[in-house]
Formats: sequence, structure tokens, C-alpha cells
Amino acid sequence: MELLYARAMLDNAQEREIRSPALKELLHKPQQLAYDADDVLDELEYFRIQDELDGTYHAADGCLSSVCSCGGWTVSSSPPSPTTNKDDGKVHGGCMQKLASSNTHAASYIKLKSRFEVTIWICVSLNFTASRLAHDAVKQIPKVDGENNYSSDQELIEQRLKDKRFLLVLDDMWACHEDEWKRLLVPFGRGEGKGSMVIVTTRIPEVSKMIIEAVDCPIEMECLEGEDFMHFFEACVFGDHQPWECHKELREVGEKIVSKLKGFPLAAKTVGRLLRNQLTLEHWTRVLESKEWELQTNENDIMPTLKLSCDYLPFHLQQCFYYCALFPEDYKFDSKDLVHWWIGLSIVHPCDLNRRIEDVGHSYLSDLVNHGFLKRNERNDGRTYFVVHDLLHNFAVNISSFECLCICSSNIKSIQIRQDVRHLSIIVDNKDVEDIKNFKYYKNDLSTLDKRLKVENLLTLMVFGEHHGSFAKTFCDLFEKATALRTIYLSGASYTVEDMCCNLSKLIDLRYLRIKSVYLGKSAVNLSALSRLYHLEVIDLQECKGCYGFTRHMSNIAKLRHFLVPNYELQFHSNIFEVGKIKSLQELRSFEVGKESKGFELSQLGKLAELGGSLAICSLERVRATEEATESEMVHKNRLHSLTLEWDVKQHNKDHIQEENVLEIMKPHSNIRGICIRGHGGTNCPKWLGENLSVKNLESLFLDDVSWENFPPLGGLWLVNKHGKDDLDSSFWNTLAFGNLTELKELVMERCPPLPLHQFQVLSSLKTLQLRHSSGIVFSLVKGESCAKYHFPIECMDITRWGGSVKELTQLLNYFPKLSELDVWSCDKITGLGVREKQAAATPEPPSSANKVDDAQIKEHPQRGEEETAAEGMLLLPSQLQKLKIWNCPNLGLHSNPVRVDDNRQVGRAGGGQGLQDDVAGVLVAPICTLLASSLTSLHLWRVKEVERFTKEQEKALVLLVSLVEITFSDCHKLQCLPKGLHRLPNLKILIILNCEAIMLPKDGLPSSLKRLGIHSCPAIRSLPMDCLPSSLQDLWIIGCPALQSLPKMNDLPSSLRVLDVSSGNSEELRRQCCKLIGTIPIVKV
Repeated sequence: MELLYARAMLDNAQEREIRSPALKELLHKPQQLAYDADDVLDELEYFRIQDELDGTYHAADGCLSSVCSCGGWTVSSSPPSPTTNKDDGKVHGGCMQKLASSNTHAASYIKLKSRFEVTIWICVSLNFTASRLAHDAVKQIPKVDGENNYSSDQELIEQRLKDKRFLLVLDDMWACHEDEWKRLLVPFGRGEGKGSMVIVTTRIPEVSKMIIEAVDCPIEMECLEGEDFMHFFEACVFGDHQPWECHKELREVGEKIVSKLKGFPLAAKTVGRLLRNQLTLEHWTRVLESKEWELQTNENDIMPTLKLSCDYLPFHLQQCFYYCALFPEDYKFDSKDLVHWWIGLSIVHPCDLNRRIEDVGHSYLSDLVNHGFLKRNERNDGRTYFVVHDLLHNFAVNISSFECLCICSSNIKSIQIRQDVRHLSIIVDNKDVEDIKNFKYYKNDLSTLDKRLKVENLLTLMVFGEHHGSFAKTFCDLFEKATALRTIYLSGASYTVEDMCCNLSKLIDLRYLRIKSVYLGKSAVNLSALSRLYHLEVIDLQECKGCYGFTRHMSNIAKLRHFLVPNYELQFHSNIFEVGKIKSLQELRSFEVGKESKGFELSQLGKLAELGGSLAICSLERVRATEEATESEMVHKNRLHSLTLEWDVKQHNKDHIQEENVLEIMKPHSNIRGICIRGHGGTNCPKWLGENLSVKNLESLFLDDVSWENFPPLGGLWLVNKHGKDDLDSSFWNTLAFGNLTELKELVMERCPPLPLHQFQVLSSLKTLQLRHSSGIVFSLVKGESCAKYHFPIECMDITRWGGSVKELTQLLNYFPKLSELDVWSCDKITGLGVREKQAAATPEPPSSANKVDDAQIKEHPQRGEEETAAEGMLLLPSQLQKLKIWNCPNLGLHSNPVRVDDNRQVGRAGGGQGLQDDVAGVLVAPICTLLASSLTSLHLWRVKEVERFTKEQEKALVLLVSLVEITFSDCHKLQCLPKGLHRLPNLKILIILNCEAIMLPKDGLPSSLKRLGIHSCPAIRSLPMDCLPSSLQDLWIIGCPALQSLPKMNDLPSSLRVLDVSSGNSEELRRQCCKLIGTIPIVKV
């Protein structure tokens, strides 16, 4: 009875405006009662499922059904509380601008992007440090040729913006120290590009005053006024329709509402969308007479306006919006991720039982966008994401404070914490970890949280931050009693989940688990521990880089809807026994037929009616009867968009007729967009892909090792890959209908016969071409025919293991006058590079990677023809080429006297002025090192196979490279020691040693200037130099060194050490020792 009473009170309060603080507090009490009741029901349901699996469930059923009769309702968040905003501020503009409380909205409408070569947009919020903002800015500025990759962020900004006009937007700045502000602007002021602009948006008057002092001509702006604001309001309400034309009776009320919006664009947008929903006088009058307007504390207080708009949202949308307050400000939501999270919170409720809960969630998202509470944006790659406006985020934080708490370093001491908080998020900023003092302060503050909140009440735990694993021990102690958790999201995990949630296997109420890890080499979650958490609906590990354990019993989780795993860990799907029990599963990436004698039949797929996304079915040769293929019911899976059907190509005694019949029965739904068929032994293309084409929405087809005699005449073909026959000729291509491929953008050809030019010419939209294992020239040129007749729009090209001559490759490039990017891999016939003679008269400046030694040592040579040059192994490149990557071409060497094709074009090797890889004997000689002394910053000595020690002459030459910042020794299998003289390189900051099996570290220590030391797969190293690690060392990573048993004692480690990574391939003793350092060194990865 008490539970029903609580339910009635909450249902009655949901749609009402509650003003009395006492009543709000009173309503909060039955809310807590409802949560407790829900926990009881969940626990009973958990044990009912457990008994059912154990075959002892009959006794529990009666008890549970009687309890559930008074339940059957969903717990909702507390009624919203009133909020106020005391921020005051005017609007200033010009080169430096301070915008009003609609700052982000106003800045986002600036139509200046096309006038700038580079645009940089940074959300500043509470965290203003010059180093952090410079780091964020560098990520948004395109790289330039010749930049020093080992420069600081400030130096990179200066290099990349040189002579460029840029726009820098610093959005929502709350506070900053004047010195930090000036330090941030220094590299931007050195760019020398005219017409650049910096825009700052803020709500803090003090920040505005500081910025204005740095502006020559500030322009003060007020909020929108008069007709301008009225026009904007009308656009928000009526869109493209003529305002007031059909609703003249609304104009007077509308003008009164406009007067209350104080000129704020965000207020006009949110209220305007509220009014647009009902263009009736009654609705508009009710909005005008709302008491929320009375709560405005000053002219700049927009919160009551947002509250008014929010109050008119349906309660389920209010909940979805409030919980967004748990994410960091300006967080970019993916639509699927957000809907999955709402599902985990149990706040998505289908009214129609025939409608998928995911579809309902997406409709919620669309409604929030339409009401202006979420904004849809687009990434550079075209993908859509959603954000919450910063003011709306602040509003959500305030309104949800009864239940939700978001903690960051800036507010952990001052924030008011209700002990009955149910949803908690913790944001660990990088600066809290990278700075030793901040690290210790924040750690102490976190350790006291258990005295300020009841962790046993927590339903949601979310932790953000790339390095929050540095506080894993603190979190483990803090959340030891958090056994009621229903949703967990760990973003930036660098530990096992059990290290932080030691009671993971006891979280029987858990519905949602998402883990994003930051690096490979550390197991993040033991999947075996999840199979007993029967309430789980979402397991998102697709960005988790260290899953382990068995998934065989995942079918115990009958409520599971989403089990997302990394692309390289698809065995976690294919290992699930009797996967058909998970009837609501939405995606299954991989299924292996007959993996065991039972539980892996195709009929398991037939039970998954809601299956969507991509599905790969392998080992189809194990299907013994066509009836089994029928039971897969592939034709009914209308949500699948990609299907792979695979037979074992190595199987002897293939049953060609059976395989042909199985493929015919495995006909997919007509919605399918991508099909891959591998190893099929039948002789004919299936009818549904050929004469009776039913997959007319198909966009891509991949055929691999098929034995067909006829091929489908399909359009929209992305890739055809046919292995297994070496006697194919150009007639192979006649089986494809090239006339349907005019929209094809990308073509990958591997071990294919030459493609006739007349067919290739049909591919008029082709932009990217990849050639793998080609046995010669790709396009058969008819004798006497000129290649000038054929020009193709290829812009990017990738060539791997070219089997023909270099002359043929040079001729091939003549077909592509628009080629701008070329990657060449593993082509051992190429001995040199040059620029093709028959191009435009002017030769572009050589790329920054061109070898400066060659320029200094060129001698005149007689001119020779292109054919003669190419025949000698010189690849002639088109002059319009902008990017060139060459990898593993062993015969491409440095030539101190490069050949010239003519006076303007040099043929030689594109080596490295900034980075250089070559034979040690050819590089470490005094003349070469003298020339490179002032420019070379990175030296990579790779595969120096026979060298055991460097000669004295080589060591003397090495110390001439005074600009060297980084040196790498890689795959030097016989090298026993590092070259002497490294101490004499004044700028050396990075030393990397990779796969050097015999190398030992010097006993007298390492260069004192080192900041980063990396040692990978060096089994002979048994110890580090005692008392001799450089005092400036910041990063130390040791991977795959099992003989190394210990580090120097803690007191002997450099106080500057910020990162210690021993996460893979080391001894247990070393790992145990480093575990003790967690919490003393900011970032420890074990």
C-alpha cells in the first residue's frame, strides 16, 4: 500500500509546477522509497533468473508475482527545482569580443569561416591554462610540410600559422590569469598573417575588462533590441512562413512575451519553439502568465526563461535532458551512444509494444533537438553529433541537483553534496594529473568524498578523463560499498574494472556498462564476470582495448540488447553458446556455424528477430542440410545492412552442389547494402544476386575465392577481389556491368588481371585507386595507342608490392593528371625518385622531405631520356604531387650525386631534412653530418643488422648533429651498446630503443637532457643505470623486457617523472613494484 501511495504522489506531481520548497522536499522522500522498492524488485527478479538457470525457479515465482503486482512502474527523477543565475555582463565586440549569455549561440552564427585559411574553436569553460588551450588548438590546425614534430605546442602553432589568416574562437571563458592570457596569445601573434581574428565569449565582467585592454578598438554590443530581436523571435516561431499572417490574434500576446525575453537569442529560441508547438491564444496566454517570469533576479537572468520552456516538455523528455548534466560541458554525443545510455537509465518507455525501444529513444532525441535543448552539429568527416548549449548545461546541472552530482577539481571542495545523490559523475582534468601538486591535492579531496555522500545509494557512476586511472586506488576505496549501481561509464580507463569497482560481480542491478580505454596492453574488463549480471541491457566495449575472458555464457543475460566489441575482437560474439536465447540482441558481428556440436546451429540466428548492423557467418561448409540454412531466416532480417557469408577455402572435397544450394537459401532482405562472399564452391552466382535480383539497395559487393562462372551485373560496386587463379585475363572484366558504376568513388584491385582502358574509362567519378600485388601494368594499352588519349580523375593512389617494372609504373602515373597523394609500399625495384619531364614548365618547390644533402652535392650530368632513367629503376613522379609516402623499398637509397632529367628536375631519393632513415655507414660520416648539423632533428637507425658497435669515426660524426632532438635505434639485432657521445648532443630529448636483442644500457648513465626514454623488446637489458636516470626525465616506458626485474628506488627516481608505462611483456616482479608507485607518480600504466 505504501508503494502504491508513493507512486500516486509522484505521478500526480510530474506534470505540475511545484513552488513550495517544503513540498519539493516532501516529494523527494517517496522518490527515495520508490528507488528502494525498485532495488527490491530487481533483486527478486535477479534470483528468479538465477533459479531458472539452475532449474530451481518454481518456488520463487509465486513470491515475485505478488510483489510485482504493486509495482510495474518506472522510477522517475525528482521534480525540477527552481534555479537562478546571478552572472552579470555586457556584450563587447571587435577583434576581442565579449558576448552575452547567448554567447555560444551568437558566435556560432558568425559567417566568417570562408574568409579564413584556418579556423580554431575551443570551449574554455572553467579550465583556462595556456598550455591546455595551446594543446587543443594544435589539434585543429592542419600540419604543414617541414614542421618539427618534436616542437612544443606553442612552437607548432607558430609554424603552422605562419603567413596564414586565422580565426580563433575562445568560447565561454569564465576566468583566467592575465599572464596566462598573454602567454596564450604569443604564438598566435607571430603568425604574420594579415586579417586574423580572435573572438572571445564570456559571461564574466572581469574577464571582459582584461580582454578589452588588449584590444585597440573594442566595440560594445548590447543584446538584440527592437525590430532585430522581433524578427529573430518571429523566425523562431514561424520559420519561413509569413509571421502573424494567419494568427493576427497572437501578435499582442507575442509582443508582451518578447519584452520578457530581454533580447537574449537563446531565450527567443527556446520559448519560440515552445510557442510554435501550439499556435493558439490559450497556450500563448498561459505561457505569458506563467509565474516563472517572476523569478528573474536581474535583466541578465535567463534561467527562469529556460525553466519555463523546460516545464512544458513532456516529463520523459525532461528526464532525458536533465541527465545530460552528468557529462562534461560541450560533450559531443553520438546519437546511438546517447540512446543506449538512456536505455540503461530505464527512462525510455515505448507506448507501442511493436516499436523498438531504440526507435523510441531516437524520437526522444529528435524531440529535444526540435525543442532547442540539444543541437545537431556535423564533424569534419560528415558524421553527426549533438551538444548541449553551455547555458542549458548549467541549467540542467542546477535543475537536477536533487539527484545528480558532477564533480571536477574546480568545485570538489565548494560544491554542496546531498547525501542521497543517486547519479554521480567525476571529471578528472589532465592538469590535475600532470602537475604534481594538483595531483596530490585532488587525490586528498577525492578520498574524503565518502564522508560527504552515501555511495551505497548511487545508481550511476561516470568517470571522465584520460588519466583518471591515476586515482584508481582512491576510487576503489571510495566505491567499495556502491552495490546498487545500474549504469557505469568509464571514459579513459587504464586499469581493470575490478581495480576500480572491486565488487563488479555483485552489481546485480547493473543495466549499462560502457568502457573506453586509453591504451593497449592492459586488460580492462573480464567478460566472464558479466555473464551473471542478468539485468544488463547494454555492454559497450567497442572502444575498450583490453577485454579478456570467456563469453560462452553471455546467453544467460536474456535482457541484453547491445553487446558492442572492438572490430578486432569479434570472437567475443562468435563464442556465445546458444546466442538465440538473447532474443532482443540488436547486433551480432560474428557467428561460427557448428563451432560445437550443439548451440551453434543456424537456427540460433533465426531466433534473433531484431538483429541489425553487420553480421559475418563463417564455416558455412559445416551446414549439412538445406533445412538448417532455411532456419536462419535471413530474408526476414530487415535491419541488417551488411552480410558476410564465408566458406573454408582450404577444405578438401567441397560439396559444390550443397554450397550452391545453401547460398541460394541464405538470401538476405532487400534492405541489405553490403555483401561479402568468400570461399564459395558453387559454380553459379545465386539467383537473388543475378537473374532474379532482389537486393536492389546493394551498395557494395566483395567476392573472394569464389568459383563462379557467371557474375552479377550490379551497379554501385565498391570492390571485387578474386583470388585463387593466376590464369585470368582481361576477359574476366566482361562479367561486370561497368556502365552501372559511374558513381564509384573507390576501387581496390588485388591480384587482378589487367583492366582494359575502355572499361576503366567508364568509372568517371573514381577518386581513389588501390593496387595490391599487381603483376604488371594494370591497364592494357593497345599497340600504337597513346596514353594521352586517356585521363582519369584519380586523386589518391596506393600501390603495394608492384610486380612490374619501374618504367611501367611511371607510365601508369601518366594517366592521372590530378594525382595529389601517392603511397608506395614494398616495391624493391625502385632505386630512385625524380620529377617527370613532360609536365608544366614550372617545377614546384621540392617538398620539405627532399634531401638537403643532395642539393648541396649535385654535380652536372648529361641529360637522359625518361625511358632510360625509368629503366634504371628511377620512378618519375608527376609534378602536381602534394603528398608522397614510401615504405619498405629497400633499394631506394641516398645518392650524393643524383641524376638530372633536365635542368629543372632532379632524380634522386626523397630523404629527410627533418627525419632521416638510411644505412648507418652512409649517414654517420663527417661530411654528411656536417651538412645536416643545423637542420636534422630526428634520426632513425633501423635494421642495422650486422653492426655490433659503432666505429670511432661514426661516433665522432654523430656528435656533430647538434640539432638532434630524437634518436631511435630499431631492429639492430647485434648492436651491443649505444654510441658514445650521446651526452654531447645538447638538444637530445628523446631516446627510443626498439627490438635490439643484444643491447645493454651504459653503466655511466644516459644523456642528462633526456625527457623521454622508451625501451621496447630488449631482452638483454637487466637493469637501469642506478642513480643515473636523467633528472629531467618525464616519460619512461618499458615494454617487453622480461629480464628487467626492478627500477631504481623511489628516492632515486627523477622527481620530474610524470609517466611510467610498464604495461606489457615485463616480469611480474617489475609490475608488482610499479603497482606500488600508483598514486605517487601521476601516471602509472601497469
